[in-house]
Amino acid sequence: MDKTPPKLQLHGEEITLSSIEFFAEGGYEASDNYDGDLTSDGTVPRDFDESTSMCIMTYTVKDSSNNTASAHRRVSVRDLVPPQPVLLGDSEIYTHVADFSDPGYRASDDLEGNLTNAVVVESDFVSYTVGDFTITNTVSDGSGNTVSASRLVHVTDNTPPPPFSHWKSECKNICRSNIRRSGHKGIG
Repeated sequence: MDKTPPKLQLHGEEITLSSIEFFAEGGYEASDNYDGDLTSDGTVPRDFDESTSMCIMTYTVKDSSNNTASAHRRVSVRDLVPPQPVLLGDSEIYTHVADFSDPGYRASDDLEGNLTNAVVVESDFVSYTVGDFTITNTVSDGSGNTVSASRLVHVTDNTPPPPFSHWKSECKNICRSNIRRSGHKGIG
């Protein structure tokens, strides 16, 4: 009577998959000292645990003497895909001091859907100030995948210079006061 269990060899290792990837079975081989190749006689029931997102695959083969061999493969399904932040409008904006209003943003996730309300906005923007500023929108999903999208805002001053006649009279006044201080009689 045969008391030796079959040999069972798994191909591949434990696997962690993204929620959008397809599982490709690594396969296995089973053989027995008396029955030979038992690979096609194996069973592979799967037990999925929702709380851990883990699938345990139990490979079992049995020879003609009812000797069995088993092996386990763990397949973890994890959310490895970060959310997608979308800047509304351009990522670089040129504007004038009083004209800027951030066009906004949206965010979505492949599993959690709309995450726009979860976006955290950080900005060094100062209203009515000339300069270059960065507005960064960061969003995380429930699995801890985090991503950011930034907008660069260039703010310029659109206040027109005083009219030329103003500069002419200012210059004349400055020149007269400088001449008086110096003791010169002035220009013609």
